[in-house]
Amino acid sequence: MASRAEEERVQQAGAGCFWATFAGHISGSAQPAARAVNGDNGNSGSAGGGSFWNLFDQMDFAVPSQIDILLEQRDCSVEALLREEDVIQEMRARHRGLIARLSQPDAAAVLIDCITREPPANSEPQGQPFVAVQLLTCDVPELFEAWVSPDHPELLDRFWGYLEETPRENTRWVLAGYFCTAGMVLLERYPDEVAAYLRRLGAEKVLDRLIARLDSRSIAELLACIAAAEWPSRIVFKPAMLVERLLRVLHNPSSSRDSQEHAQLIISELLARGGMLCFAEDLLSEMTSPRVVEPLLQQMITGAATGASAASAVLAATAFHTAGGGGAQLENGQSFSSLSPLGGLASRRGDDRDSLDNLANAAEDDFRELEDVRAGVSMRSIPASVVSGAVDMQCTQLVKSVCAQIAGIKGLLEVAATNSADSKGSATAKRAAPSGAPTSSIGATALANVLEVILVLTLLLKARRDEVLDAFQREDVLTICMRLLLRRPWCSLLHNAVASLFSEVLKVSDSLAVALVKSFVAKGGVLEMVVAEYRQKQRGHEPGRPGRCHAGYFGHLQNMVQEFEAFSDQHKASAGGRGQQLLTVEGWAEVVVPAVEATRKQHNEDLGGGIPPEVRALAASGLDSMSLGTPSAFGVGEASVADRQLASAEQARSGGAIAPAACGDIALAPGGAHAEKPGPPATKEAANAPSAVAAVSAGTHPVGHPPASDKSCCILL
Repeated sequence: MASRAEEERVQQAGAGCFWATFAGHISGSAQPAARAVNGDNGNSGSAGGGSFWNLFDQMDFAVPSQIDILLEQRDCSVEALLREEDVIQEMRARHRGLIARLSQPDAAAVLIDCITREPPANSEPQGQPFVAVQLLTCDVPELFEAWVSPDHPELLDRFWGYLEETPRENTRWVLAGYFCTAGMVLLERYPDEVAAYLRRLGAEKVLDRLIARLDSRSIAELLACIAAAEWPSRIVFKPAMLVERLLRVLHNPSSSRDSQEHAQLIISELLARGGMLCFAEDLLSEMTSPRVVEPLLQQMITGAATGASAASAVLAATAFHTAGGGGAQLENGQSFSSLSPLGGLASRRGDDRDSLDNLANAAEDDFRELEDVRAGVSMRSIPASVVSGAVDMQCTQLVKSVCAQIAGIKGLLEVAATNSADSKGSATAKRAAPSGAPTSSIGATALANVLEVILVLTLLLKARRDEVLDAFQREDVLTICMRLLLRRPWCSLLHNAVASLFSEVLKVSDSLAVALVKSFVAKGGVLEMVVAEYRQKQRGHEPGRPGRCHAGYFGHLQNMVQEFEAFSDQHKASAGGRGQQLLTVEGWAEVVVPAVEATRKQHNEDLGGGIPPEVRALAASGLDSMSLGTPSAFGVGEASVADRQLASAEQARSGGAIAPAACGDIALAPGGAHAEKPGPPATKEAANAPSAVAAVSAGTHPVGHPPASDKSCCILL
């Protein structure tokens, strides 16, 4: 036991500090610890008196993470870092030590191997490829500095060597997706350096390797990203070579459907980029040339099992961006394909915490580079008149090529129109079909091809009306389109496409359109088919006939008939009222026009048909007669004279009476089954309620009495 003197000395040493509480319990070996905590070196009695926080001066409570422990090791293993659970979160938080380690060349080589090489067969799966690609997409540009450094060219060789070292038949599409994701991030960060490397590697060889694996969606997105060069220094593939290789995939019967679809999507994506591409004019010129359009038309017309739909989609995209007014969407870089969106105007090499001033300076540098270095090459530096003239020439070339094949397009539409869609097809269309026509059903792929063909015709009609209308009249295309619409009574996409085509024709009553509409009057023409459909609908609604005639295209026929009428009126007005009657087919004025007018009148009525006048009093709520003068708490305004007269007339006709009701009680008319006496007034003011209610029924209320309360009501029997 410590002596009494020693205990007193310890108490004095700990006076004023936290340890004073325990001074009486410290003994033996605890005394030196107390002196050390309080700063006493054993030579002074009260020097150790101080703050409680002196206890933590020499302590470090920060627990290092496993990543920090690994990074402190001299031989830090990248594989060990990838196995840590929080490595992705630390990278997103921009852990300096982790970024510095993974930015080294040996670490970059390990990351490349993770996303491009299959792991050994005897190794345990650790999910390292997924972790590696997540780290590369964390918006840390320092990770790619070693990749594009001239001191380490082996890294890019190691990365792009995946396309050559991995045979197509042994390609695992999950790993290919990781490779493409890293490649697109690399292109976004360093587009000029990557484009220069791919050109040195051989643009044609790289393109062949990518197209050989085009059945992978990831490879298609990577190819589109490489091809979408916004500056001349970033061009890897020449437009002519790129279009030729992609169209070769479309025309090759042995190509898979996925490969053909992806080739079509890449072309559509590049066309949608428009003026954002530095070679946009060359691309449009190539896509509208006869050597490109004519094979696509032939493939579309023949309706091959594979490639026909993709070929028609390519033609539709080309027509849209040259003849259909696609330039307005191109200014915003809008894409109509289902590929992943490409990068922005200029790639940023700074981190995501750059200020707005830095971004503005970067944009200014980009446009200064455009003016000083690449002037006259990009589409942005070409005057608008020159661009408009070039597009006009390309549009003329495309229309000429399509109109030259209008006979083949007519044959394609005839085959689709004569094939029965289902058992519910239109009787008119079945009667219009030739006797020797095939009866097989048109498939979904062929129908998609037909839809694209009609879209191409509509777009070209908007751009070059005279040439296309002349071709329509020569081959009677619109009659076949109407027959096709009636053949598919429940295909809304087809109905919309055909209705849009007719609307474009009837938009202007010029001489060619008038001549075309006059041809509709011929036997078996468009107007006769419309009359037959409305007659069939009328017979289906007769009381003595079972069933009803339903078809999904009657709404479209309704609009088309109205457009026919408006076109005829416009033609008469343009001729000073002396124009020839265009709609002279039998049954038009007797069957079609009354049915359309009845439907239009029904559409213009109120929802539910409105309230008939004879029952309007029964449907009235009667709230307007409850209060006069100022509105009540429910917003009921002063009763109108008409409402009071209506109530009086109903009272006189039914022999009933308006009985007063106070405080929520109900008094029925004398003719009712029972009557309840009004409840006694709760206050002196309530005693005057009957006179006030009587005044309401007379249309007035006595001076000094407020209107009937919200809880009072009058029931009219």
